[in-house]
Amino acid sequence: MKPYLLAHVNAFLAATQFLTLLPVPVRLEWTLELQRRALLYYPAVGLVLGCLLVLAHAISTWAFSAHSVVLPAAVTLFVWVALTGALHLDGLADAADGWMGGLGDREKTLRIMKDPCVGVTGAVVLILVCLMKFAALANLMESGKYSHLCVALLVAPLLARVAVMCLLVTTPYVRAGGIASSWIEHITPSTILWPLVCAVIGALWLSPLALVISAAVLWMCRRVMLNRLQGTTGDTAGATIELIELAILLGMNTYIAQ
Repeated sequence: MKPYLLAHVNAFLAATQFLTLLPVPVRLEWTLELQRRALLYYPAVGLVLGCLLVLAHAISTWAFSAHSVVLPAAVTLFVWVALTGALHLDGLADAADGWMGGLGDREKTLRIMKDPCVGVTGAVVLILVCLMKFAALANLMESGKYSHLCVALLVAPLLARVAVMCLLVTTPYVRAGGIASSWIEHITPSTILWPLVCAVIGALWLSPLALVISAAVLWMCRRVMLNRLQGTTGDTAGATIELIELAILLGMNTYIAQ
């Protein structure tokens, strides 16, 4: 394989290894260049996750739909969490604890988010977000509009990772020694142009509504981060992914209700 092509294959595998628990068949050397290039493949990893969720939905529906939509929805959500190793849920919990306990203070918020223990606020937010995702999935399944459900399962992971790619490139990374601090400063908006354009075109074809929702949630999350932290962290990036996925599921439920 040509070195240039191999570099991009390794970048995709690196992004897959970082964002999911899917097995990667090669041993990767995590250089700064590999980490920078891996960012370009976040949307591709999101699309892979979406395809696996559609497959999980199809299998669980075939196995359990004779009883109710509860089990297929629960299985789909379980697979969703398992594929990512709850990585983004962990960020959501830490961000929730930091925002509540930080009381508007930047340094206190960062300090709380760094604490590996989950507080009451983080636990409650985790439960509520998972509960709302489950309810949204169950309602989409119960509606019988399976094409809308499949579109939601495809675009939610995709657009959430497109959004976090944009967030990391356009927002200062404020935690020295953080998970992305060593390489993110060398990424420019022009670097992500082609994966962004491809993802936007695909999202427009699948669901313009989901694209608008993800852009709106990204804008709001980024504004909140800049007001409190003057930038982003790995935890707030993970929280952004979870909130965008939830918002797209809720938006699709609103759409089918019209």
